[in-house]
Amino acid sequence: MAFFVAGAASALWAVFLISEGLDKADKWSSVAAFIGTVVLGVLGLVTARRSANSTQGSTSPAAGDGGPPPSTGVQNINVHGGIAPIVGPGGTQTNTFNIPPPGT
Repeated sequence: MAFFVAGAASALWAVFLISEGLDKADKWSSVAAFIGTVVLGVLGLVTARRSANSTQGSTSPAAGDGGPPPSTGVQNINVHGGIAPIVGPGGTQTNTFNIPPPGT
């Protein structure tokens, strides 16, 4: 329905501009572009402000998929047959979580 309304409005706008002549049509198009720019700019600012406010209200730490953080220790993942950037012997990838780096 929205596409139909947008198409009908565009057709009416084109008919109006044709009836106005080249000079006036240019002026009307400039006015319409200015109004459209202001409206889209305000919508962008409102959306950005709402987005910023919604992230400030969040108290939980960000997680990749919203799941719990990984447990402390070593996790072995069998990636045999898969694609992984770091694979140990036997197709096993070892990830360590929450362990401080050596020398700290």
